[in-house]
Amino acid sequence: MAQFKVSVRPYTSHRRPHLKWVVNAYHPSKGRSRSFFSTKPEAESEATLLPIN
Repeated sequence: MAQFKVSVRPYTSHRRPHLKWVVNAYHPSKGRSRSFFSTKPEAESEATLLPIN
């Protein structure tokens, strides 16, 4: 059975060089969502706000 997963990872893109971190969230029924951030603390705070269910 698939689970809800959240990860904060470094991100690099030559098209968006100001964005350095990505929050990947996977929900079994809704699929994947990604949010991009300039700093690691911003990304981590967003990851803690995501609902687990």
